[in-house]
Amino acid sequence: MRALATAATLAFLGIAGSVSAADNLAAAYGDSWKALPDWRGVWYLEQPLLFTGPENAVLAKDAGGQNAFEHGVTPGSYFKGAPYKSEYQKIYDERVAKAREGVVEDPVETCYTPHGMPRLMGAAPGAAEFQITPKQTWIIFDYMNQTRRIYTDGREHPGVDMQWPRVMGHSVGKWEAQTLVIDTVWTKDGIYDRTGAPHSDQLHIVERITKTDPDTLTVAMTIEDAVMFSKPWELARRFKKSPKKWESVPGFYCDYDGGAAK
Repeated sequence: MRALATAATLAFLGIAGSVSAADNLAAAYGDSWKALPDWRGVWYLEQPLLFTGPENAVLAKDAGGQNAFEHGVTPGSYFKGAPYKSEYQKIYDERVAKAREGVVEDPVETCYTPHGMPRLMGAAPGAAEFQITPKQTWIIFDYMNQTRRIYTDGREHPGVDMQWPRVMGHSVGKWEAQTLVIDTVWTKDGIYDRTGAPHSDQLHIVERITKTDPDTLTVAMTIEDAVMFSKPWELARRFKKSPKKWESVPGFYCDYDGGAAK
């Protein structure tokens, strides 16, 4: 059984009062908590920070310590396997070639633009935590405190009057035993990772997140891009649990003081 939610989670859910947290949760959700998996702790994406992870990764040589750059891999690295139409594969190839010459165009480098979806689930630096309740799951990332909200209360995506591109897209989900199945639409156009691999704003992403061993969360993804892909793209990423006894990410923000980010 999952541990009880924190006071912050209870407040966010609007469950408050003089009774105990256990009483609050029992009154709000009954036994539905008991079926939820235990994903407590802090998790890190498996290296390298290419969207594909180690599979289909081609890593450039580390010149002058660039591989320590926190936003991703050494310039000139790239991944294979995405089902790009020829014109978009050409765009990607040209960006990789420019990166080898020292020209990297990554909006995250401004420290004002968030990674957003789907980049967070394949190439986000730093820690992540998973806060699970019967009606919502939040995935909170250390970098810029970016947060995904996945509704698991049975709702569908909103109607056409609410359809516009969002940094995180719009996500609804459901539980199939211990697997969280997420459907995401309405992302903004952007890149999958620091290699410059492009995507449009017409993505449809289905994720299946499962704890495949005590220290691994596996995210099986199917990505459709009606503009750039010739067929759906299937891949998997893995989050590894930190051995440190943290219960939440510390939070990293781009507040500069004397040139140092906090």
